[in-house]
Amino acid sequence: MLELNLKDINLIIFPNWNQSRDIIFEELVKVCKTIINHPNTSVINLLIDTNNIDLEDAQFLLADVLLNICYDQNLESDDNNSPEFNLLKINSLEEYKGILPHLYSRVIVENENKELINQIGLEQIPAYTLDELNTKCIHISKDQSLISQQVENVNNIPFHNVIVRPNPDDDNPLWQYFCNNQKRLIYKWHQYFDIYHNHFSRFRGLPIKVLEIGVAHGGSLQMWKSYFGEQAYIYGIDIDPRCKQLEEERVEIFIGSQTDK
Repeated sequence: MLELNLKDINLIIFPNWNQSRDIIFEELVKVCKTIINHPNTSVINLLIDTNNIDLEDAQFLLADVLLNICYDQNLESDDNNSPEFNLLKINSLEEYKGILPHLYSRVIVENENKELINQIGLEQIPAYTLDELNTKCIHISKDQSLISQQVENVNNIPFHNVIVRPNPDDDNPLWQYFCNNQKRLIYKWHQYFDIYHNHFSRFRGLPIKVLEIGVAHGGSLQMWKSYFGEQAYIYGIDIDPRCKQLEEERVEIFIGSQTDK
């Protein structure tokens, strides 16, 4: 049983994951941008239902969405003033109904899982379109503001597979490096670390070459250098000429664009 990380304002969406990836991506970008730019953004938590999609696929897509927004709007991570975007995996209608009292509203998206919405019965909570949410100043009632202080009570709800802002495995060396990093800045979404380790661990200690597109502060290249070991050579590509000065032993940086042919 996992704990729900609720905020003062908890919203939920039910995407229809059977749509094409491009359609879902664009829809999630619109929703997340609206919440990021909302005047109450720091106290908003968006739960994204993953009823009919593999959780790892949803993690990849959500991470891509948020990275796209950060680059597009030149945002930096700020845990104190940022909203939460969390994936929700629930197995039964009873568990869905158990979470309803803690929700402020449902956000209506163009391509929804209407069958699930009808099965749950969401009449007891309001629903807003993105346009309505964008112009709505959300007032936190006394009862609503107490929700974040009562998170422990949610553990009495019989959730068995609720995934809300999953924490990477403590034994994951990439996560350990990130948490203890004293070198150059690393900008990564936490959803990536377990996925990285699951797919890349078999290459550790081997004489491999790794290319990462996008260098930024260079911290990610240092992380890969440490992770893959002394036989690995790490390469980076970035359009910013200043990144060239971040080269070091077994780390080489090229200046260019991924769009160049």
